[in-house]
Amino acid sequence: MISVVIPLYNKAHTIVNTLTTVMNQTYKDFEVIIVNDGSTDNGVDLIKSNFNDSRIRIINQKNSGVSAARNCGIEEAKGNWIAFLDADDEWLPEYLSHINRASNRNSECSIFITARYYQNYNTKCKTTNIPQKYINKGAIINFFENPHVYAHISATVIRKSLLFPKENWNRFIVNQKSNEDFTFLFRIALHSKIFYIGIPLSIYNGGITQQVTSTLQKKQIIKDGALFRNKVWEEWYNTQKINRTCKIFMKYETRHFILSLLKDRECLTFLNLLTPQYKLDIFNKGEIFLYTHCKYKKIAIYYIYFTKLIWRLHNYPRI
Repeated sequence: MISVVIPLYNKAHTIVNTLTTVMNQTYKDFEVIIVNDGSTDNGVDLIKSNFNDSRIRIINQKNSGVSAARNCGIEEAKGNWIAFLDADDEWLPEYLSHINRASNRNSECSIFITARYYQNYNTKCKTTNIPQKYINKGAIINFFENPHVYAHISATVIRKSLLFPKENWNRFIVNQKSNEDFTFLFRIALHSKIFYIGIPLSIYNGGITQQVTSTLQKKQIIKDGALFRNKVWEEWYNTQKINRTCKIFMKYETRHFILSLLKDRECLTFLNLLTPQYKLDIFNKGEIFLYTHCKYKKIAIYYIYFTKLIWRLHNYPRI
């Protein structure tokens, strides 16, 4: 059985649509755990009035954030697999069927990810980004070739045994308001083989009111961005640095993030939040000098673009 975990906070305007895409799955052996994170709207009432299915469970908790809600769902799950779905995203009808078939054929893998659509919720315009070599194919991947191509929490299903016993790396970090899904997925990816299905079977909806990422202040994004990188790096060391591609990607990805901060003059704040070990492993002394002196900003930007060219020589899927 697959346990579907849906965190719910003030998504009355989307939850019925989202839950409908779950109940319309062609694969039927699942339960749905909706963790109501202290919502102040009528989302729970809408669920009760629109659905009458014993597979749906609603758990109420005081408002503690999306990470705490997902962690609660993990603890409550009865299935052998746990599928995550945000309360404003969607699944195509064959999503769980593809996951089930792939998991039966690839028992060495504990994480299954499908390609996804990005959809503007208002215009319904869709785009997708699938690496050319995986279009309409399934394969075991090196997740750190480019996690931003692969990682999406609503397109991820994880073997329950990978999440138990409870550890630091296999839970969401409570109170992390952004990048909490990346922190979780990146760390857990260091512990398992991952199977990717190059068919867009999940839909990420953007442009929706009440989306957390659209309301966060820059200071919070910088703080959570540093936490994300520090925690992934800590886990990389804990796994004896086995995945060498992880280091290559994190160098590229961190410089990509710094590029936006250089333009906003927020780079020093971010660097001060990174652990000494992370900075030592990722940057050289010359880089740090460039990033922390405003008068060298243009040189720093050119340097980052140069490193992007080096990254592309690896022929990994790009952001």
